[in-house]
Amino acid sequence: WVKIRGWMSSLLAKGKRLQVELTVLPGRSIKVMIAKGDLARAEELQGSLLETQGVFTLESGSDGKRTGKYLLWVTDLGQCRLLESIPVTPIGQLFKTASPSPPTQPMRLRGSVVRQRPGETVTVQDASGSLNVETRELIGFTPGARVESIGYPVFRGKSLVLAHAMTKLLPASGSPEAGPA
Repeated sequence: WVKIRGWMSSLLAKGKRLQVELTVLPGRSIKVMIAKGDLARAEELQGSLLETQGVFTLESGSDGKRTGKYLLWVTDLGQCRLLESIPVTPIGQLFKTASPSPPTQPMRLRGSVVRQRPGETVTVQDASGSLNVETRELIGFTPGARVESIGYPVFRGKSLVLAHAMTKLLPASGSPEAGPA
C-alpha cells in the first residue's frame, strides 16, 4: 500500500469507475483508479489537495506491455481525504507572491479568456491583471468565457506563467453555480 498526496487535476468517469489524476509535483502526476465513487462528489473535489492510499503499480497498455507510468488503485472515493481547497488568488497577487524558487503549492485563479492556443496556453485576465496559463487542454475557449485555472506559478525568463495547469470552463455569470470572478 502507498499513501500519496496531490491536487486533483483531472477526472474521467469510466462506467462505475472514476479515473482521477493527482498532481504530486509540478509536471508529475499519478493516475488514480477508483472502483466506486459518486461523480458529482468527485467533481466537487477537482482542484483540491487530497490524500489517499491504495495499491501502487505500473500501468499496462492495451497490448499488455508496461507504459512506464504509475497507477494507484483505490476501492472507494471515500478513501480520498480532502486536505484543503485551494483558494482563488487574484492574478495581480500572483505577481506579488511569486518566487524564483520552484513552486511547491498550486494556485487557483479565475478570469476571462483573452486568447488561446489550444494544447499550449490560455491568456486569462481578471480585474487585477492578466497571465499566460500553460495547459494541455485541447478544449477551445471563446474569448470572454469565464474559466478557472489551477497550476504552479513559475518564471519563464522574465515572464510569470501558471505552468502545468488544469483549466476548465465556469458556469455563466448569473447561474446558481457561478462563483466570484
